[in-house]
Amino acid sequence: MRKSKVFKRISELLNEGKSFAVGTLLEVKGSVPQKVGAKIIIYPDSSIEFTIGGGPFEAQVIHDSIELMKNGGSNDIKKYELTEDSLGMFCQGVSKVLIESFRPEANLVIFGAGHVGYAFANLASQLGIFNITVADDRPEFADADRFNGSMNVVLTDRDYEDNLPKVDENSLVVIVTRCHPTDKALVKRYAGSEAAYVGMIGSKAKRKKLFGELEKEGVPRKALDKVHSPIGIQIGGKEPMEIAVSILAEIVKVKNELFE
Repeated sequence: MRKSKVFKRISELLNEGKSFAVGTLLEVKGSVPQKVGAKIIIYPDSSIEFTIGGGPFEAQVIHDSIELMKNGGSNDIKKYELTEDSLGMFCQGVSKVLIESFRPEANLVIFGAGHVGYAFANLASQLGIFNITVADDRPEFADADRFNGSMNVVLTDRDYEDNLPKVDENSLVVIVTRCHPTDKALVKRYAGSEAAYVGMIGSKAKRKKLFGELEKEGVPRKALDKVHSPIGIQIGGKEPMEIAVSILAEIVKVKNELFE
């Protein structure tokens, strides 16, 4: 294989925000199907691009790569004996493979660009560890010039139904909108979704009231129980920046537990 094609494909996948692993032959002894430097790209669904030799050997590398991704590991070096006893092969060679796992940066999606949302977005951006999107229904708040230029700013409609940012399994959703009805609408949309985290600002009384209404509207209690509310780590203080620090502490903790 041409290494340039492999590296180009890896670059494309990183830019697309895909999750994948790369297996690289580091060392070979005896009879081995490929040369040192050969690479394979493995996806979480077991599909692949390129090859390091095929057969039981490659199948084991694919298996080990998927396990690494599932367990949240970043890299590992595996030794494989291409023997009948080990892999049912007759090559009699030995190889070492570097397996590297790649997962995109967490997407931090903030609904609400008011006092708390503004403070939180700008504080989170200073860490440089999130892809940040802020959405608000008010043009004067959903104004990119208010922010530091390191995030996407989206203008949505009053009910938060149109022009919403993408939310997937790599997303951490923070709901801090202008009023209870829009907070409720967003919890209804994202509770039980594939988002890695959903949190809503507010008191325990607000949570009880809104979640009770949502349960009556058909949102499963199991999904609601996964919503973090009141959002943030309790550190005291009611100023927007103090609340932002509280939320960010929880978000970073969750990010490190889920994505590292």
